[in-house]
Amino acid sequence: MALLRGATAEEAAEAEALTGEPVDLPSFVATLAELGFVDDRPDVERRAVRTAPIQMRRWMAGVNRRVARPFFGPVAWAWYAVLALFCLAVFAASPSLFPSPAQDAFLLDDVGLSALLLMPFVVVSTALHECGHWLAARRSASSPGSG
Repeated sequence: MALLRGATAEEAAEAEALTGEPVDLPSFVATLAELGFVDDRPDVERRAVRTAPIQMRRWMAGVNRRVARPFFGPVAWAWYAVLALFCLAVFAASPSLFPSPAQDAFLLDDVGLSALLLMPFVVVSTALHECGHWLAARRSASSPGSG
């Protein structure tokens, strides 16, 4: 993040103090240069070059950071904790509600058709889960001091 902000390599190396993990910044920068991600010609004006069909498209920037921020604030985390405790309480009070994969995964007598119907649910669930990561990344990019 520090390099994206325009920090020098020395400033970015301070991440080691923050994370407590060794950072081999010269090796990292050398690898980026080797892969063609670094242009170290100071006299040449740089312009972003589109190298992929989805790159630099408006939708790729995603949700506005102000929209993503409430999903990871203190109020949201309190709600997440309340919901988790509610789920635990329900399962503790009625263990019969806990899903049984052998019985609940296959809605129909035909296992093949049940698996076919399960696939759209899995795809949508996975997409929603990944959207959560996307929101977290957008929120993280806007956090003060997230460098």
